[in-house]
Amino acid sequence: MKDMQNTSAWERPTNFPDIGDGNRPGRSSDDLEDWKHLTQRIYDIATSEGWSKSELARRMDMSVGTFSQYFSGKYEGRLDTNNEKARRWLESWDDLSQMVAVVPTGPNFVNTPTACEIIETLAFAQAMPDFVTITAAAGTGKTTACRNFAIRPNVWMITASPHTRTVHGMLVELATELDIVQHNPAKLTRAIGQRLKKAGNRTLIIVDEAQNLVDDAVNQLRHFVDNYECGLALVGMRRSTPASPNALTAHPLLSSNVGSASVSAGQSRALRIFPCCLMAGISQIRKCARY
Repeated sequence: MKDMQNTSAWERPTNFPDIGDGNRPGRSSDDLEDWKHLTQRIYDIATSEGWSKSELARRMDMSVGTFSQYFSGKYEGRLDTNNEKARRWLESWDDLSQMVAVVPTGPNFVNTPTACEIIETLAFAQAMPDFVTITAAAGTGKTTACRNFAIRPNVWMITASPHTRTVHGMLVELATELDIVQHNPAKLTRAIGQRLKKAGNRTLIIVDEAQNLVDDAVNQLRHFVDNYECGLALVGMRRSTPASPNALTAHPLLSSNVGSASVSAGQSRALRIFPCCLMAGISQIRKCARY
């Protein structure tokens, strides 16, 4: 969405740079004509994109003060230098615009068989609620499927990284996703728990790139499952080669501690079993699907 406030701040230049007799270095009549053409194009692009002057200056790699004076016609220095900088940026913008115009835009979400399995697994974890893992190779759309599911009420998604792999890092990410403001680290766990409790049952936490988590972080997430009856889905890479030591399927805690099922997207029958279990009223799901 365009920022109308930023757009309204723009006005076409009403003053032209003073070039005197046209013999000053970098301030010839040709430089003035270039300035008129360049500033007109800058105005058209900036107002079309909804950019502020500071944003446009940043993109042109020019200080805000210099750009403001240059665009308004009040700059007293060499016009040719800033004209050249503006021209290079406009050429780059044109090249990028042409590339964007010919490159097709893919759909935001495609309900592939793998995506179907992932979404059904997430729905199972939320409905029970319980703890599941989802593993798939890179590029199979697991993150996109999870984001599509996370738009539902009482579903929150975070992404683990080497920077947030610890208990505290994970809790900070989760608190941010839950819109919790808590500056005391010792109170983060309770604040998150109370937020989950307030939301009621049928809640779900999705952790993407979960193979990055340390053992204690996984245990902390299990604390929320056990004490606040929320679902938990750990999503990560499938271990395909010995060179993938950080894959989720190799996580030391998950081989024995997953409550209901460890689902390998595209390779498991678990998702065909779960709905049957629910319809049949089987309460011991843990015994029904161990993969």
